[in-house]
Amino acid sequence: MRSNIAIMWKVCLLVTILLQLGVAVKKGSMKRRIAGDFDPDDIAPPEPSSSSRDPAPIRRKGGVLQRLRQDAFDVMEDVHPDLKNRIVDGPFIHDLKYLWGKSKLSSVWVQKLAASAAQSGATGQILDRVAATGSDGNHPKNLFRDLKSLFGLPPGCADMDYIEVPTKSGRKTPHPVFWPHKFFASLYKHRQDIWNNRIVGGDGACRQYWESVADTDFVRQHPFLPRSHWDFIIPVGFHGDGGGFNKHDSLYGMAWNSLLAHGQTIQTRFLFTVMRKSDMVADSLDTVLRAYAWSMNVLLSGETPHQNWLGHDIPGGGMPLAGGYRGTLVQCRGDWQFFCQIFYFPQWNCADVMCPFCRASSTDPTLAWSDTSPTAGWRATRWTHDTYLAWRRGAGLAIPMLFLVIGFRLECVNIDVLHTVDQGIASHIIGSIMWYLAVIRCVFGGRTISEKVNNLKKI
Repeated sequence: MRSNIAIMWKVCLLVTILLQLGVAVKKGSMKRRIAGDFDPDDIAPPEPSSSSRDPAPIRRKGGVLQRLRQDAFDVMEDVHPDLKNRIVDGPFIHDLKYLWGKSKLSSVWVQKLAASAAQSGATGQILDRVAATGSDGNHPKNLFRDLKSLFGLPPGCADMDYIEVPTKSGRKTPHPVFWPHKFFASLYKHRQDIWNNRIVGGDGACRQYWESVADTDFVRQHPFLPRSHWDFIIPVGFHGDGGGFNKHDSLYGMAWNSLLAHGQTIQTRFLFTVMRKSDMVADSLDTVLRAYAWSMNVLLSGETPHQNWLGHDIPGGGMPLAGGYRGTLVQCRGDWQFFCQIFYFPQWNCADVMCPFCRASSTDPTLAWSDTSPTAGWRATRWTHDTYLAWRRGAGLAIPMLFLVIGFRLECVNIDVLHTVDQGIASHIIGSIMWYLAVIRCVFGGRTISEKVNNLKKI
């Protein structure tokens, strides 16, 4: 009788341990349950709970289930005294941090899981601090801030800085940015693996790039691009685009990248800043771009700055940024809406001067944009960088802030393939081919146009 009671007690302890680890035990024979024959689908989702972060497990008062759970943790501690600390402050916290950093787990769930583990009896200094974020989860809006402060930035990531940007509130608001020159220097000093693959791009890649564009006006007229420095000057691209944020708002994201980088797009682009469109006023983008231009000019110098972007003196200037490496902006990419906002380009449907690269028009027949012949009138009116800026100044128009970047020119504005081809002329060509095959030639069958089109949709 006593033997049977001892066996049943051990089985209860084993089941309790599995419950504490979040495992849903399958129905079936005793042998199957003891063997732990379960699959990943049996993992039960954690339930929200308040945090209990005592330095050592305390036997709780209550029913049989509570006492069994506590005894299970006591057994675990007897077998391996530091097992709980090693699990929680080791792989468990590492996984929470990894999933949170990858946006696979929200800040709310990171705090809830840590609090649930602490309430279950697990201990650990890092666990306690994670569970305490957001005032023990009572203030969810503070969770991200607290977790960022606790986990820190990824190795090699530069610190976040703030600039004052005008917003709809009527006053200048602190806005976060990652300065490109600081990010550049931090990667060089702390992450040589990322530096070699996503910045330098391999031995000789810099010189090979500059030799391939040596005959362009950008290289010939750049004031700080001597041939003797080609091995150490990284060509940099800038990208901006908008995206949906919620049903009523959207975000502008701006990032930079080395044109020599190897890897996926998400791995090779480095964030500069993100702006919410609902907060922006007329001068918001100009302010941010003026700050970006300052950082790119610092990057071109290859040394830490003596003054900040507002012209105020700062200490520590004149030190090498990245062992002699520097970078220069050679390309800006984005959709047409982005270009219209940062370069003040005309909209595509403007009646006059619809193109920023020439004086094509839909009102002047001698400059008709629809004329694609070799003798089209607009071909003789194509701008150079200098004539374009002179025209803007003569017309009393503002000069785009990105032209404050040393060496950056009009021809550096890159109309990307996605918007120009895939969503532009290619869609019209493909549509015309489909209409010809389905309606004109009746390749897919059907008697009426409606039937023919429906048959095309089934393909």
